Amino acid sequence: MNPWIVLLRKAAEDVSYEISEHAANRMLERNVLPTDLQNCCATGQVIDEQRFGADVKVVLESRDRNGIPFYAVVALSFPQPTVVTVCRFRKDTWADIGYLARRKRR
Repeated sequence: MNPWIVLLRKAAEDVSYEISEHAANRMLERNVLPTDLQNCCATGQVIDEQRFGADVKVVLESRDRNGIPFYAVVALSFPQPTVVTVCRFRKDTWADIGYLARRKRR
């Protein structure tokens, strides 16, 4: 398993990740509770990985307490990962590329 994902899973277990102000606002708008986000960080499926130089972000897919899909974008930084945003899942915006899904280009 990717060491960054191991760090994220441990941060979820300890609730030691940061939630950006933007992500907190989106959680309120989209009815995603902190426990939903914690579960996403702990067990969510990695559906995309974004690398910009040394910066690494992952997109995790999960379901909220009502079973409604959502995803979280997490910047994998040490020592504390940061949740950048939280979105509801729209299948029409993703392209299946085998074992991963990648956001479609506009």
